[in-house]
Amino acid sequence: MTVMMQEVIELQQQHHGTIQHMEAVNEKLQAAEQKQKQMVFFLSKSVPEPCVLGSF
Repeated sequence: MTVMMQEVIELQQQHHGTIQHMEAVNEKLQAAEQKQKQMVFFLSKSVPEPCVLGSF
């Protein structure tokens, strides 16, 4: 195997690892966004009047 072929293989492996890392980060981001949406929904249902928060 030539040096160039070895480099190509290493770069392909790095590329694959980078894609996997990006997918994992994207999943974490989506989970955080979902939690935020759930929290906003919960707060909107538990506090009927937004001005009530100002009285505390």
